[in-house]
Amino acid sequence: LRKQHVEPSAHHVCAAVVACGKCDAWEEALRILGAMANQSVEMNSITYGAAVNACARRAQWRQSFALLAEMTERRIERNTIVFSAAISSCGKGQQWTRALQLLGEMSDNCVEMNKVTYSAAISACEKVGNHNKALQLLQKMADSDIEVGTIAYSSAISACEKAGQWTMALQLLSTMARTRAQVDA
Repeated sequence: LRKQHVEPSAHHVCAAVVACGKCDAWEEALRILGAMANQSVEMNSITYGAAVNACARRAQWRQSFALLAEMTERRIERNTIVFSAAISSCGKGQQWTRALQLLGEMSDNCVEMNKVTYSAAISACEKVGNHNKALQLLQKMADSDIEVGTIAYSSAISACEKAGQWTMALQLLSTMARTRAQVDA
């Protein structure tokens, strides 16, 4: 871009990082992000969100945490989308306690938690069979008037299955049918 006298913008960086993420090239995504930041391209939460998402696809939770810290240092807003991607990264890396740590940070910083956020955290608990925490999050989601979709229910049911809690899994299935949980898009 520079050879053609076009100055790269955050939009260009974001597109490149997204492309790397879709190809599971998270290391290249981070290299691009770092190179552009060093060239004074103004980064934003969308650009960082794309990088965190690229890391999440390959369970690179440590890198997700590093990006969140970098966002804080650069005074870039850490929003629901970025946190949700980082929580997903923790889940894929079987780091459920770190996922819950991020939920706590969201609460402490008044960042809105949504269906995706809770579903990612419940999934993180499911990966290690922590049915108690998955069920607590499912209840908190419902108590917060956030629509509980099929992903959250499925993850909680799977957590119960992994913990040998088949009666609770059946209860959740019944609740899911009774409340007519919406299929997540």
